[in-house]
Amino acid sequence: MSNTRKTSIEALRFLFMMQICLWHYGYPVMDAGFVGVEFFFILSGFFIYLTSVKPYSGGIVQFTIQKTKKFYVKYVFATLLGWIVFGHTLTLSSMKDMLHALLMLVSQLLMLQSVGIFEGGLNAPLWFFSVLIVGGAFVYGAVKYYCNISLRFIFPLVVILFLTYCFSGGKSADLEVFDTESCIPMTLMRGVCEMAYGSLIGFLFTRYGYVVNRHIFVLNMLTLFSIVLYLLVMIADGHDISYVFIFVPVFIIAAMTRGSSMQRLFSHEIWGRLGALSFDLYLIHAPLIALIKHFLLREFNINFYLVCVVYYLMLIPTAILFDRFVATVGGKIKFMLKDS
Repeated sequence: MSNTRKTSIEALRFLFMMQICLWHYGYPVMDAGFVGVEFFFILSGFFIYLTSVKPYSGGIVQFTIQKTKKFYVKYVFATLLGWIVFGHTLTLSSMKDMLHALLMLVSQLLMLQSVGIFEGGLNAPLWFFSVLIVGGAFVYGAVKYYCNISLRFIFPLVVILFLTYCFSGGKSADLEVFDTESCIPMTLMRGVCEMAYGSLIGFLFTRYGYVVNRHIFVLNMLTLFSIVLYLLVMIADGHDISYVFIFVPVFIIAAMTRGSSMQRLFSHEIWGRLGALSFDLYLIHAPLIALIKHFLLREFNINFYLVCVVYYLMLIPTAILFDRFVATVGGKIKFMLKDS
């Protein structure tokens, strides 16, 4: 991937992550900020396709291990942080309650929360990583071993059926559902279908990207149009979030197309650094919200919007501190294990 493609993709990752962090704060003007998660699932599927079709791509287990290794240590620290911050919400009045809490922690550390079999965790947004790993393994295996039938039949059918179920022809917005319908965990299906959709976008871009390169002006106009409508849907009308599945592919294709306005806009290396913090922001933002709201809103009764500004200003420094803390502690643990 060229440097301009990398920085533009990283810029999108950062901006969509900041959107998610703001929505989880409870910002009342943003009606559908959670759709930033859709961007990450679709983008993951896009790169799953690019990875799986490489001549020497590994098997499902190897792919899953490599993907997990990128963030698992930080995930463990974020899980434990969630228990420290939200542990007071647990009921531990009996041995049975303590056993249940311990088993819940085990399922979280195994990245199995909110995939249907086990319940969610105390740091609630971490469900995304479980679905990313478990669902991503299914999508990767389907593309790698059954590429033709998956991309030409199974993926399109599953995506259409799932999104139809969620939106009922655009009349409702049941995408953000954490229930299990019959034997189908909705969070896992959400991730699988959206990563499958991203793989379809990756397939089409690989095959027909040269057509896009010939019509950069049209792509730039579509990108601008999509940005405006995306913002309107996210802020003003949460019931029309099904259209996000049109706009997000446009953003990804624009970021991946050489010479596009998006690449020129996000060409500076600072976007690469900010994008690298995206998962750190996701890991720590829920505990940070809880702490800030407790001390500033409840204890000092500071204005809701002013606290929101403080929270937003603290996000990046806190993510950087979290990254440094995990690197330092993790390095010391590795040294101790190696020395012993």
